[in-house]
Amino acid sequence: MSATILKMPKAKVLLRCSECGVTQDAACACAAAIIVIRPSEAVTKYDKVHPDKSAKEVARATGANAETVRRVRRAESANVDPGQPKVAKVTGKDGKSYPANIKQPALPVHRQFDKLVSELVTFTDNYCPRLKLWIKAHDDIEDYAKDSLKQFLQNSANELLLLAQTIDGR
Repeated sequence: MSATILKMPKAKVLLRCSECGVTQDAACACAAAIIVIRPSEAVTKYDKVHPDKSAKEVARATGANAETVRRVRRAESANVDPGQPKVAKVTGKDGKSYPANIKQPALPVHRQFDKLVSELVTFTDNYCPRLKLWIKAHDDIEDYAKDSLKQFLQNSANELLLLAQTIDGR
């Protein structure tokens, strides 16, 4: 007499969010207690053990995305003692070491102001003469194109005027 032996599938464990009700299958069916760890907590824990791993590598290992890793690292670096050395190299997925992308501290306000003004001056000094030359070289363009260009320039002038009024507190 022969009997067919069937393997019974393991019972599925279904997780349900207590806040929004979304359900998801658990990765195992062992019925042990499930501990929920937020991605940012997982990144923090993993980063303490592996500070030399790249953001993409930490994301792959923890299930978080790379932007979450960067956000957590920025928040953590704000709480770090300035005397503590920073990681100069990170290890990528390929196992090779690469220079760490260490953000430079923010520029002082007066330097930011100088940079913004310089950017605007450079733009207008380059754009306006080029546009004048282009208009002279293409005086045969259609009226609708001229009207579109005039409208664009008027809108740009209005935006700059609104910025000037904002500076004046109006």
